[in-house]
Formats: sequence, C-alpha cells, structure tokens
Amino acid sequence: MCGNAVVEAGEQCDAGEENSDVMPGACRTDCRTAYCGDGVIDPAEECDLFELGGLTCVGLGEGFTGGTLRCTASCGLDRSDCASCGNGAREEGEACDGLDVGGSTCASETGLQQGVVTCDASCLVD
Repeated sequence: MCGNAVVEAGEQCDAGEENSDVMPGACRTDCRTAYCGDGVIDPAEECDLFELGGLTCVGLGEGFTGGTLRCTASCGLDRSDCASCGNGAREEGEACDGLDVGGSTCASETGLQQGVVTCDASCLVD
C-alpha cells in the first residue's frame, strides 16, 4: 500500500505523507524513486522533460544571444539550438551576424539607394 511509510513488495520507496510528485529528490506518490523523466528537476539533473528551471539560452550566462534551450532524454541541457551573436552564422533571433546581413540592403533598410549595410556587435543591421 503506497503511502503508508513502509516499503513493501513492488515499491522502490515509501515516505508516507512525504511522498511528492513536485519535490526534487522525493519518493514519488507511486512509490518510485525520483527519476529522469518525472517532470521534476531532481539532484544531479539540469532539467527534466520540459522543465528547465526557468533557464533560457540567454539566461545561461554563456554568451548566447537567443535560440531555444531544450532538455535531453538524460536530463541534461541541450544548447545546440542556442544562438551566439558574432559567430558569423545568422541564427534565430538575429537580424544578421558577421558578413551575413540576411539580404538587407540600404534600400530595404532606409530607402537610400547607396551605402553599405553592416552588422553591429548586437547582430542588428546597421
């Protein structure tokens, strides 16, 4: 009987009223130990399913300027879709990067027929 604070046959754990489906590292209400894929960021996990602990690519503090942070099947952060301004490749959230100005011209940006379009340090067309 799960939830009676006695580990019985078929149970991995049983903390009685302390069983929780939202507390990190707690015995779950189905008397299973916390595991990757239970939707809760447990100790030693960076994320779990779609739960990223409020983190974003930009919020990681690793120099990313945009993109989409994801969680891997092993509960680690997947940074592969995070964008870095200044790497020379125009990515999600960037108007330009390096020499790639995304097809922008002076005419399309300002209506002027002459001039050179460049990309600034924030990956915005200048």
